[in-house]
Amino acid sequence: MPKKLGNVLTPLAVKNAKPGRHADGGGLHLLVKEGGARSWVYRFILSGKSRDVGLGTAGPDGISLADARDARDALRLKVKGGDPLEERQQEAVEALAGAQAAQVAGITSKAGAETYIGANKGSLSPVSTNGTDLRL
Repeated sequence: MPKKLGNVLTPLAVKNAKPGRHADGGGLHLLVKEGGARSWVYRFILSGKSRDVGLGTAGPDGISLADARDARDALRLKVKGGDPLEERQQEAVEALAGAQAAQVAGITSKAGAETYIGANKGSLSPVSTNGTDLRL
């Protein structure tokens, strides 16, 4: 049986970590890239599948170790109720739909017609209401 880890990392260990994945316990990992970029990842298993959720950048300009642990604890509770990745994707879809709806709501018929005419000015030919060509 593997040994359970709990709050293994220290702020100094986070700062000096070499490239690779470093476990803190409870599914929290510090991911250090070859270039030195550091990020927090929460790994959980749902329906027999291992999933990773990015928590953000680690380090002095990013998320602290204590904040990463708090985020992990919050996500651990969310996992019991469902998949936080699917929830995050659904929120992104809803935000995009809301932004598109707001953009469309601001367009009037007149503005839409003017935009269409401006974009297709060269291909439109003037025709009178009785069907005769009005071009000179």
